[in-house]
Amino acid sequence: MVFSSLLFLYLFLPATLLLYILMPDKGKNLLLLAASLVFYFAGSGRYLFLMLGMILLSYLAGRWLGQEDRGFSAAKEEKEDRGLVATKEAQEDRSLVAAKDAKSDVALSPQYRKITLAVFLLIALGLLGFFKYADLVADTINAVGGGKILRPLHLALPIGISFYSFQCISYVVDVYRGTYPAERNLIRFATYVSFFPQLIAGPIVRYDAVKDALKARKHSFENYSAGVIRFTIGLGKKVLVADRLFAFCTAAAAVREPSAVLAWAESAAYLLYVYFDFSGYSDMAIGLGKCFGFDIPENFNYPLISGSIREFWRRWHISLGSWFRDYVYIPMGGSREGRVRHIRNLLIVWGLTGLWHGAGWNFALWGLSFGVLLCLEASLGEKSSLGSRDSMEGKDPMAGKNSRERKDPLERKDPLERKDPLERKDPLERKDPLERKDPLERTNPLGETLPRHLGVLIAAILIFVWFRFPSFELALNQFGKMFTAPLWSSESAYLLKNSVVTLLASAIGATPLLHKAWDAITKTRAGRMLSLVLSVCFLVAVLILVTAYLVDGSFSPFLYFRF
Repeated sequence: MVFSSLLFLYLFLPATLLLYILMPDKGKNLLLLAASLVFYFAGSGRYLFLMLGMILLSYLAGRWLGQEDRGFSAAKEEKEDRGLVATKEAQEDRSLVAAKDAKSDVALSPQYRKITLAVFLLIALGLLGFFKYADLVADTINAVGGGKILRPLHLALPIGISFYSFQCISYVVDVYRGTYPAERNLIRFATYVSFFPQLIAGPIVRYDAVKDALKARKHSFENYSAGVIRFTIGLGKKVLVADRLFAFCTAAAAVREPSAVLAWAESAAYLLYVYFDFSGYSDMAIGLGKCFGFDIPENFNYPLISGSIREFWRRWHISLGSWFRDYVYIPMGGSREGRVRHIRNLLIVWGLTGLWHGAGWNFALWGLSFGVLLCLEASLGEKSSLGSRDSMEGKDPMAGKNSRERKDPLERKDPLERKDPLERKDPLERKDPLERKDPLERTNPLGETLPRHLGVLIAAILIFVWFRFPSFELALNQFGKMFTAPLWSSESAYLLKNSVVTLLASAIGATPLLHKAWDAITKTRAGRMLSLVLSVCFLVAVLILVTAYLVDGSFSPFLYFRF
């Protein structure tokens, strides 16, 4: 089941919302859990039991690693959740329990805690690797060995396994670090992992971002209406924009007389397609989250207007970038152990980022291409998105406003990080004349930054060619069209003429121009009245158009389902 389907829009979602509204507060989590399991079973069948096994394993690992809180009774915790026990009293109780546990022989030693964490990571990453990368390993060994050494398993990939596995890993690691206590209520934890709006295509939601809402949520008409609008925007992005761009890319690839202009337009359209497809799903997830009382973090922030590769990855797939930063890059040492190790860490992280997106060496090359550009930016003075001090301390836009992240002892108490004068007073980071003092920059926003934006956009278009094609041969063929094909052809002209409205509209939609125009309208009282009418007309129009496309069968599955 997908969001852009008639079954979801006209049966599953209305029924779930109606039951949720009628359900007493105590039963809302249980209802969401049941709905999420039904939603996942409809798309994955027996792989539901794999997800349930991961949930149970993560819950038990968290409870085992969080044994220092075992003296704090479940009844007392429930009272605290409802505000019946003063915070000060609860803190005193926990302090007494912690002091008692410190003297107890039953408490886990640091060695056993490390073993527990290692076993959990081995199982979680092993399952992810088995289902996602077994065939890649077999095919690679067969290609290198020149024969059928290993037989590929051809296993169907469980939908969303990359997303819910990373959520479970982040939860257990955070409990191990002491970022927050382990969740005692299995229903709440299972609801967090399986919550259907973000289950199968993200964003990757940290437990700390929703743990309070899992215990008590506030619902309002304003939140609900904002959620409906955000969901509708995402639905329109997916069905009315992303699917049209994909159709253009398919038609362009089939042209018998290719041209360089069409090849560049095709590659640019594919980048826009990925953006609208994934950001559209993220918008729908965020909107549904608001309808159910959750604040799901943002995942995209107009990445195609970026002036550097660092900025691009601060704006693109924000939840994945922050996950790799906090759980891979920083534990490896980040940028604190010299230039060589910094470059090594960047390349490892971006190689893994590429492989996370798909079980193919083209994805690894896609990620490493971004990693190389980030290394070049770091060498030329541009701090990488994973290397800046503010990103390590949770102040990076990717990290949001998570106070728990900012207080992570692994990030804040490293003496190398805190005392490095280059990290604290980087002139390029704080005194960039292009950003702060150039008078031309203030009067002309394009100014000298236009070459930067164009350079990043061209680099992204080229690198996403690796993302698109599963084989090097197909990717190289596309590069050949872009750089060696005739500049123009009659067949290319015909296709571009018929698609120019779609391409221009999507290009404008990938910038903040429409958002700024809407903000300008709502600044006045008359504008706010007009915006209410426009919002209703927009919702109705998008729903009618989407329904027409879905009835006609003119839609494609979400690209990120395969991840």
